[in-house]
Amino acid sequence: MDNLRNLEVSFKPKRLFECKHTKIEVDAVFVRIPEDTDNEDWKIVDGSNGERLAEIRVENILQDSAAIRSARVSTDRDTLAVNDKAQGLIQYLWNGAHVSPFEGGIMFRLKHTTPIAYAQPLFRLFAAFNELSGRYSKNKDNYYTPSTLNDRTREIFDRGELEAQTAYQELLDMGVANEMARFAHLYRFYTRFFMTISLRHMMEFVDIAGLSTRHNYTEFWDIQDIYREIIKYWAPWAYQAMENKPIKRNLLFVDEAIKEARMKKTETAYIRSESILNMGEVKLLEFFGNEQMMLERLDDFPIPLRAFGHGGMTFYIKMPIFVFRQWVRHRYGTFSEPTVDYDRIVEKNEFYVPERFRKQIGHVGNYTYMDMDDHENGRARKLLTEHINRQKEEYKRLRTLGLSAEMAAMNLPYCFFIPVYWTVNLESLMNFFSLRVDGHAQAEIRKYAEIIWKMCSAEFPRYAKIFSRNIYFGDQMTIKNFRPE
Repeated sequence: MDNLRNLEVSFKPKRLFECKHTKIEVDAVFVRIPEDTDNEDWKIVDGSNGERLAEIRVENILQDSAAIRSARVSTDRDTLAVNDKAQGLIQYLWNGAHVSPFEGGIMFRLKHTTPIAYAQPLFRLFAAFNELSGRYSKNKDNYYTPSTLNDRTREIFDRGELEAQTAYQELLDMGVANEMARFAHLYRFYTRFFMTISLRHMMEFVDIAGLSTRHNYTEFWDIQDIYREIIKYWAPWAYQAMENKPIKRNLLFVDEAIKEARMKKTETAYIRSESILNMGEVKLLEFFGNEQMMLERLDDFPIPLRAFGHGGMTFYIKMPIFVFRQWVRHRYGTFSEPTVDYDRIVEKNEFYVPERFRKQIGHVGNYTYMDMDDHENGRARKLLTEHINRQKEEYKRLRTLGLSAEMAAMNLPYCFFIPVYWTVNLESLMNFFSLRVDGHAQAEIRKYAEIIWKMCSAEFPRYAKIFSRNIYFGDQMTIKNFRPE
């Protein structure tokens, strides 16, 4: 029996994968749709629980098959045949870093349930995401508690969860909008999202090694093992290729490069700067691109706006964590998150407490917001402030007990400020402005977006004029009434 037949006999697609803190369900996979004239035999594929998944040949549900077809088309051999040579081809592609065949036709749709602190780095992967929104729904699920805690630290985590859930419910009972009540949650509540990702980018994530990050002190990297298991079950030849030759792109050089660069560090210059919220900040560090050249290149076919990809801007932004969680969805740009100094955050009290809380009126898709009156607002501010202060003291206790800053930070309320560097081209900014400088956007991110718009329109006035007259689909007059100086 050849390799393919062995594979067909042993292939048992598995849908649910999990570790101590994260659950991932394979919601869908790419399979070949047969032609009407196909006379091939079909096979009923049963899941691990005995349920019928599909009536389709094993050869067509195996994700390795799609990689093989994608690779062979380059030599004008778009064949459906999967034989003994095919496994060798998979190994050859992996060994030679020919990764595009693992991308185009091999897609997974994965449903994640994971702590918010671990969702954030996953959103940095090259994929498409759709996430549960704390703006439109109430989240009263239990929080994630790390498995490595001892009795004393676990007691503090348990106490923090009870206090946070109580504060969250009290804010809701006061009439505070969902999007603001969630500030009381701790940085370890569970979120749920769908991710559509290629096998290539799953393999590249699994292949990371030697990276010194703040997540080395948490349980985040357990998610790597889940992704590895998904590859093992759905693309067994690709998995075997990784096992045969673990490339493990070693990133130990990063630590040395950082150390050397910081020894030579100079003050980062900026062109414009503006403060926002109670301690936020936006700095325009640089802009690039010839506006005249971009306008001349609007004859690009078939996407004229691609011409604006030749210009862009780099910002330093200090923003609340919940704002960044909305911002990072605009993935056509480069984000760099410096190591977050949680000790400093607690010492300097770098938390966002709104000057004015809002009420939420209406239903999903048709919400309106109105400010709370002085009495209601005072109660809400007092409740959130006291909650933050209690968790700051608990954070200090956790640090005294020897817990790492990264682990202790999971017990902080979901409204602390973080620093981010963002480089984005002008084409991507069009989407950002249309969605974020709009009355439907959360007020906090809208205020940041308005500053970005002000800085962008000052440096690229002709671009801004074209955008405001012809492309902007938001509702804010700050853009619609734009007039170049």
